Amino acid sequence: MDREVGERRPLISLVMPAYNAQRFIAQAIRSVLAQSWQGWELIIVNDGSTDSTGTIVRSFQDERIHWVDRPKCGVSRARNEGLDLATGEFLAFIDADDILPPESLSSRAGVLMSRPDVHFVDGVVRSFTTEAPDQGTIIHRPTFKGAPREKLLELSNEVFFGLSWMIRRTAQISSIRFPVQMSHAEDLAYYLLISPFGSYDHTEKEVLYYRRSLSSAMRDLDKLALGYSQFYALSTSIAPKPSDTVLEDLWKRICSIMFKSYLLHGKPLKAIRSLLRNRPNIE
Repeated sequence: MDREVGERRPLISLVMPAYNAQRFIAQAIRSVLAQSWQGWELIIVNDGSTDSTGTIVRSFQDERIHWVDRPKCGVSRARNEGLDLATGEFLAFIDADDILPPESLSSRAGVLMSRPDVHFVDGVVRSFTTEAPDQGTIIHRPTFKGAPREKLLELSNEVFFGLSWMIRRTAQISSIRFPVQMSHAEDLAYYLLISPFGSYDHTEKEVLYYRRSLSSAMRDLDKLALGYSQFYALSTSIAPKPSDTVLEDLWKRICSIMFKSYLLHGKPLKAIRSLLRNRPNIE
């Protein structure tokens, strides 16, 4: 990859929100330090942690790691503060309990360097629950190339798993922030907001090891349902506004996702209610 992109190596800004992340954050930071692409800055925003997260972060003596300590305001505001401080030409995200494979930055940056028409680069995501992340299960293998907005409105796994995109920071994209009222599906909402300003591509390399845990935000199904409703409301307000058919299909997919999620977690009554919900009338 070094030979492909030449000597010029743009700075990559990595944003990591952290809340009571003492168990895994050292492993996450070490995965950034181990990147083959060493031109990065890691902006860690401590979102009101009450454990030893801060002590662990400060033990890493590397001038590329920047630590911001703030009262708890939620993951969207924490990421936005990281975006405010980012100075890199490219942007990526990592959560405090996840891990980046060694070629995560170089593989995605290589596509951006070789394809100036591309602004968003995804890659393969593997989930894990053990201490051997590279032996986990592949849960996302993107296949799409092109303008990603319509695929995002379809909730398509061809373009979306989570915050696995690397993003070329243009003036338009750099002005956009996560919706602060959202704590779930906020990553999908952010992608939707930036999607009109570039094209999507992907690498065949693995770019993220996603840690599955019982404390995962995805386990809080009621908040997830709220997040999807907020995403639907956002989708009705973007320009150009999606057609009513697109919005109706989006709502059906949301109801189906929540039905299956509630059913999977032994909540059949909530599953039925989620399937029968009427599409909100949003002016």
